[in-house]
Amino acid sequence: MAKQYILSAPLYAKRQEIVSKIDNFWPLVFEQSPPDLDRYITPNDANIFAKLKSLDVTRFEVPMGPEKIDAESGDPRSIAIRFEFDENDYFTNSILEKKFWYRRSNDGWTGLVSEPVKIDWKGKDPTEGLLAASIAVFEARKKAGDMKKKGFAAHNKLLELIETNNVDNTSFFSWFGFISADRYVSAEESAQANKEYKERQDKRSNGERVESPELDEEDMLEMAESDDVHPEGEELAQLIAEDVWPNAIKYFSKCR
Repeated sequence: MAKQYILSAPLYAKRQEIVSKIDNFWPLVFEQSPPDLDRYITPNDANIFAKLKSLDVTRFEVPMGPEKIDAESGDPRSIAIRFEFDENDYFTNSILEKKFWYRRSNDGWTGLVSEPVKIDWKGKDPTEGLLAASIAVFEARKKAGDMKKKGFAAHNKLLELIETNNVDNTSFFSWFGFISADRYVSAEESAQANKEYKERQDKRSNGERVESPELDEEDMLEMAESDDVHPEGEELAQLIAEDVWPNAIKYFSKCR
């Protein structure tokens, strides 16, 4: 995947140069987006995407210079999705970039984790406070050094907002508050978990029997009671990175 990304990067850079000269290219791409993405775009969101100037997807952990790609290189499954907007009536940000790190937890879970991205709204918040609440909870947990912490004021407010709003039908921009389908996993925990995973794999290669870590009942209960503002945030990130981004010309052509 890493080598394929490096080889295709110049082609996507050339495409970016060409489509930047086409009026409303990216708004039209999102207008023709696949149903699994379109279902998250409300009519108000569509007005915001009409101001989308460019989209860029990078595998930011893949070294793009002469560096050697080896086991110590970053994971090519980590992605950054960068939106650039023209001046608009909705927020002051010109760039909204959301990064997703592919990590492994100490209980064996693997997947993408992210950090919430602040949007400076000019007026009404289409996420109905969900994004701001996600940021407040993430920052409080990080300060406490406990990414599972619950029961504090900001967390109770988040749960109340999730219960009040149908998170499956809320604004696309709630996605910027996505953290994890499981829980946030730090780089340090992931590095240790990957080291232990490799050790287990080496032992298996030598014919040894090794038990893998398993989720206990408490962990499974916590996953079932997700407090993420966009439970399918990982799937949506992969959809943009692996479908909308590489197939942008195809979706744009549907408008012609």
